[in-house]
Amino acid sequence: MLNPVILSRAIKDTFADYVATTLSIADERYASLLKNELSRDGIISKGPYLELGDAYKTGATIRELIAEGVMSPLFERYGQGFKLSRPLYVHQEKAVRAVANGDNMIVTTGTGSGKTECFLLPIVNALLKEQEAEGHLDDGVRAIIIYPMNALINDQVKRLREIFVDSDITFGVYNGNTEQNEKDGKQKYHRTYGFDPMPNERVSRDAMREKPPHILITNYSMLEYMCIRPNDDAVFRNAKLRFVVLDEAHIYKGATGIEASMLVRRVETRLTNEGKSPQYILTSATLGDESNNKQIFAFGERLCGHVFQSIIRSMPIKHGVPESTRALSSAEIAALISIPDEKLFDICNGSTQYHEIRAIANEPLTLVEIAENTGISEDELVAFIAACIRTANGNGVPLVRARYHLFVRALEGAYITLTPPYSMSLTPETEIDGQMAFECATCTDCGRIAIIGVNDKKSGKLKLPENSTDPNTEYFLLDDEEDGDMTDDETETPPDEYLVCAKCGTIKHKGDKNICPCMDEFGVNVTKTQKSKESGMVRCPACSYGELRRFYLGSEAATAVLATALYENMPSEEIRQFLCFSDSRGDAAFFAPYMERTYKDFLRRRGIWYVAEQHREELQREPWTLGTFADELARYFDVHKTFAVLGKNETLAPISRRNAWIALISEMYAARRPSSLSSLGAVSIMPTCNAQFAPAFAEKYGLTEEEAKTLLDLLLMDVVFHGAIQEPSKTPLDGEDLEMIFYSSVRKLLARCKTGKESANVMGWLPRTQKNGRFYINGRLRRLVSALGITEDEAYKIAEEYFVLLAENNVLKTLKGRGDGRFLSAEDFVISVPSESNLYVCETCSRVTTMNFKNRCAYPRCSGKLVAVSPETLQADNHYAGLYSKDDLGPFYIREHTAQIEKDNARRYQEQFLKGEVNALSCSTTFEMGVDIGSLESIFLRNTPPSPANYVQRAGRAGRDLRSAAFALTYAKLSSHDITFFGRPTDMISGKIKAPAFEIRNVKIVLRHIYAVAISRFFSQNTDVYNGNDADIFLNGNGYERLCEFLNTNPTVVKEYLHRCVPEELFDVLGVDTFSWVEQLIGEDGTLAIAVNDFCDLTAWLAEQIDIAAKEQRYQDAARFERLLKDHRRSTTAGDGHKKTDLINFLVRSGALPKYGFPVDVVELKPNSLNDTKQNVELQRDLQLGISEYAPGAEVVADGNIYRSRYIAKDRRKTADWEIYYTAECPQCQIINFNKKPVDSASCVACGATIDSGWKKNIEPRKGFVVGNDPNDIVPAGSRKPRKYHRGDIIYLGDTERHELGLSTFHFGEHQVVLQSTSNDSLMISCDTEFNVCNYCGYAKSRKESKNYNFVVEEKHKTSYGRECSNTKLYPHKLSHIFKTDVVQLMFSDNADFGTMLSVMYALLRATSQVLDIESTDISGCLYAASGNVQYSIILYDSVPGGAGHIHRIAVEESVFQSVIQKAYEICSKCECSPSCYKCLRDYYNQDWHRVLNRIEAAGFLKMYL
Repeated sequence: MLNPVILSRAIKDTFADYVATTLSIADERYASLLKNELSRDGIISKGPYLELGDAYKTGATIRELIAEGVMSPLFERYGQGFKLSRPLYVHQEKAVRAVANGDNMIVTTGTGSGKTECFLLPIVNALLKEQEAEGHLDDGVRAIIIYPMNALINDQVKRLREIFVDSDITFGVYNGNTEQNEKDGKQKYHRTYGFDPMPNERVSRDAMREKPPHILITNYSMLEYMCIRPNDDAVFRNAKLRFVVLDEAHIYKGATGIEASMLVRRVETRLTNEGKSPQYILTSATLGDESNNKQIFAFGERLCGHVFQSIIRSMPIKHGVPESTRALSSAEIAALISIPDEKLFDICNGSTQYHEIRAIANEPLTLVEIAENTGISEDELVAFIAACIRTANGNGVPLVRARYHLFVRALEGAYITLTPPYSMSLTPETEIDGQMAFECATCTDCGRIAIIGVNDKKSGKLKLPENSTDPNTEYFLLDDEEDGDMTDDETETPPDEYLVCAKCGTIKHKGDKNICPCMDEFGVNVTKTQKSKESGMVRCPACSYGELRRFYLGSEAATAVLATALYENMPSEEIRQFLCFSDSRGDAAFFAPYMERTYKDFLRRRGIWYVAEQHREELQREPWTLGTFADELARYFDVHKTFAVLGKNETLAPISRRNAWIALISEMYAARRPSSLSSLGAVSIMPTCNAQFAPAFAEKYGLTEEEAKTLLDLLLMDVVFHGAIQEPSKTPLDGEDLEMIFYSSVRKLLARCKTGKESANVMGWLPRTQKNGRFYINGRLRRLVSALGITEDEAYKIAEEYFVLLAENNVLKTLKGRGDGRFLSAEDFVISVPSESNLYVCETCSRVTTMNFKNRCAYPRCSGKLVAVSPETLQADNHYAGLYSKDDLGPFYIREHTAQIEKDNARRYQEQFLKGEVNALSCSTTFEMGVDIGSLESIFLRNTPPSPANYVQRAGRAGRDLRSAAFALTYAKLSSHDITFFGRPTDMISGKIKAPAFEIRNVKIVLRHIYAVAISRFFSQNTDVYNGNDADIFLNGNGYERLCEFLNTNPTVVKEYLHRCVPEELFDVLGVDTFSWVEQLIGEDGTLAIAVNDFCDLTAWLAEQIDIAAKEQRYQDAARFERLLKDHRRSTTAGDGHKKTDLINFLVRSGALPKYGFPVDVVELKPNSLNDTKQNVELQRDLQLGISEYAPGAEVVADGNIYRSRYIAKDRRKTADWEIYYTAECPQCQIINFNKKPVDSASCVACGATIDSGWKKNIEPRKGFVVGNDPNDIVPAGSRKPRKYHRGDIIYLGDTERHELGLSTFHFGEHQVVLQSTSNDSLMISCDTEFNVCNYCGYAKSRKESKNYNFVVEEKHKTSYGRECSNTKLYPHKLSHIFKTDVVQLMFSDNADFGTMLSVMYALLRATSQVLDIESTDISGCLYAASGNVQYSIILYDSVPGGAGHIHRIAVEESVFQSVIQKAYEICSKCECSPSCYKCLRDYYNQDWHRVLNRIEAAGFLKMYL
């Protein structure tokens, strides 16, 4: 069993060692301070917290309930999937009785409590009783089980298959994965599961239409489609609906709750007779505790339209306290592990420790806190709890349930003082012990420290940067007395020297007279470093090799270390597995290949370590050639199947040999890094060639042969560290392997001297020559000058002669066809194991080496001395040494499980995980709810979830087997949200969970369902108009007119239907009896009328343009307009081609059908079949996100690959068939204006000024994007993160065609607010980049990527189909997406700066959600410059596509708006934080603005409007 104390200690120690090793500091004073900070409790980790819960109380068995008459006796025959003699939990028994009694029921029990049985048992019982009474079961739906996501369906259907073996009860899953015909359905089933479906499982849509199943399993969006599509009527034929189950009911809140509520009411109306209703069962682990019962009952009634009679909660078992208890001794607690489980119950329950722990730990506490309060050590506590979990009473119920929670946080930088007494803090500080605190960085190579900050010219002080990405941050290296010349090697720029005051932070150039009074006492010498303009990297001037890195750890590297520690410290006798969660789909997708690649790197080095240790004595006596070592290493990999590919039976020898060479070359290239085996003294890899050159060199320069060889080795190893080394020709490495080693798929090479035209992959041996004829001095020349006491010219000559010698003796080899590119062969190197006699460390920079030239540090800029050191000393307490020295070479497999994995693949990964073949799944939210993995003990959260409810669901995936403990590890990444909850972990573990809330009296949403009822009825009577979901007849024929005729007859059948499904309190408002709602759908300003008229107007305009162009003999224009017309109209009868307009999608986008909060405009990034034949991914995004995430040049990671977008998708045969509109920025007020048609001049919608220039073409990329066809457009992920070049900005447009609902002015003394309320108003998501686009094939590059800002750009390119495009002219376009919703614009009479108005906006959003009792995510906002770019107004809008009617409610009555203002003021004024926190303005979704949100400024502004 997993030991949480050992595991937590290992994780904490590993992480601390990793930080100390990765961010190694050469200065012992600061290195010691860092270690002390890392070891302090609560600084970088908190916990583990112990959360104790009672086991669930058991009740009657199924057999006992059969005997009692509650359950059908047919369970004996058909219910073998249930264990008939095992006691049910009391909550399961109560559920059976409640449903048998006719109750509507809400089941809210903990994760892993058997909620599925709470609804399956009653449903099966009812069906068996029907079979018992009738003698058989007719076809027809009896129960509909609605799940929110397909991962849950996959998991639950497995359970149904176990239950319904040899049963007459039929079941079927109807969702987007369900095949149309039976043959395809059975083939897919067999392909997925490896066996044929049971006779009673329906696996295709045709089968369900022919013989509707008794139990229909679906999701709510598919159920909506089934209600609309006439061909799905057959599924509901002969339905005798008795049950509707909504699993994970907590998701039905806000607008989604209203939509789902109307859907189930419509389904009930359609499938039951008036006066009869099905029984409703809701299930969720996160609806709130008993204090929320009233709200939970109200939620159930709102959701289903019926009163609920029962809330079923789990009943904790309270084991009786024995008459006498005694304290167990330490020895007795230690011995519990060897006592049989059945004997432990009385021992543990009879101990005083058990009852003391239960009395104290009624809320999550750290083990330290519990130990301090009970007098038990942490180890004894865990051993005792483990025994309590293992044991069970006579009914098999454990004594206790336990879950452990450990939190680890990202570093927020390191902050130091510069003079005695030296101090360091790992949390942001401006002052420590009266001294100025400076953020610091350390060199990745030599460990030198630099301070960083922003040089504030006004105050003359060095201030802390605002954040980790502050572009004004500068680096200043702390000077050392031993520093030599720090002139830049390449540019010969002299050092830029400063003085900084350690007390007050004043910073001045050396020699400046205007300094602070304390500078004489507290002045510290520093040297300003140069930042690379291209890479942003800051090279260390002390060593010229390393990079100055701040004390931040990338999320991937840090979480990979934690995941590795979690995995490697799990009990080896068990299957080691964990689930890994990330909120971001992209982060989850990237982590899977990154983690697997990182772990393979560890395994390679671990293999080298093992072979070196096994042959230590041999390798210390006589080095081996790398070829010999590689053979031995490959055999070792082969035996352990270290690099076996999951699911493939292939010969491993070539794979093992290739990985052996990858391991060795990688070690050579990275030998200088602290993480290398060489830096740990485990191995030494050196060239063999210099033994033959050393004698002559020694004689010429007065050196010993050993000194000469060492000096030449030092020179030649520069080539190795550059990476100009190659593997044996018999074991070629591909681009992916090179990327793994060198972080580049291009070969590293050596040239005699660079000319400046070569790529960064080419290293020049000799320095480049300046214009004045002199050469720059490089590290090799500097080394020769220092070692031999010669001039720079002499050093140049020696280096040149040595290069010739290496080339003539074929030590430097050349690539075929590349005479200028040279490299070293790895076969010309030997490997040995150092000992204390030939291993050295520099006293100054702490670098490790086996190359000792006259006791001088191996690095030319360091003047330190070498001293002997033992490998054991170097390896003590070293993170990497601990990692490499483990004898575990088994493979580690991790797979992505997100919505972008093709459905069959996602199901396969899920099955592999459940079978123990895959060690980890990297998930977004796909595994958050309901999936049961009984044996899983551990989960890893790579970020803090948005809310406690999310945390409970994710943590609940582990420990579902009640006889095991669960362990949840959470990493708080570097964000305000995560760091806030790291400070209060119990707020996340057991924070308050509110019951879901929504108010069904939402006219706009309910109207869409009324329209759905009418349109569905119309389609069922006019199937030709539905036309297989093709809008041709509806839009181009007489379909719309026929719908209008149907509605204008006020059909009685529709009215009767609405009377049953629409809440009675909305009858008058919506005109259910008067049919006034018809006007809102098809009247002059009706929702659908506007959409159809827009379609027809554009059709007519395009036809008119064809005629005009033809008359004017502009035949190319006429042809272009004709292509646009055909693509717009898509009429089969008119001969427009094979494409069709999706009718249901058109109706949804028009606001005539429900939207469920789902993206209406979904776009795809299509993998290119030319370089990705597998097509294993489904890259789809809401266009609001896809506009930037999928834009050309952007990269997306999925299923182990990085995909680069290159084309804006279009029809292959057509030119520029995109939706185009035009935008321009008003020169007067800077507001963005837009127009659907080309325009030369227009009046600004905000200020009325004339805009007669600057109109830009915008493409709305509704067809999506296409991945490029260059091989580099799809590359393996893991070595680098996908590049994100673009951002999407939300802009309020103020649509001239919007529907204005009213203008309200509210007065507050001398202040006033004007509220303008509009519907069908427009906001735009605009990609922040402009693109050069080919109108023929859609090829596009950002103008920044092209580095060409001309209006017309000439560029040859290929189409997405791989052919040369006939067009070479690219024109500038923006990418934008316009969406319609409900808007309220707030125009205040007073003005404030951007930060204050943004703070006011977030206060109003939070207040509005509270006053209106709606979900905070259902509304959003942005700022709008009302007149000029200074006067801000606030735009509040419904997040739901098309609008949900929420935001209009604040503008209807002054009292409502006053309540919102009052609440917003209270939110800001009553908080005690500065400047803002999660109690007032901050939330998970506005993290980008946390640094500017200020509750004090917002409160001051709002106070004027009370």
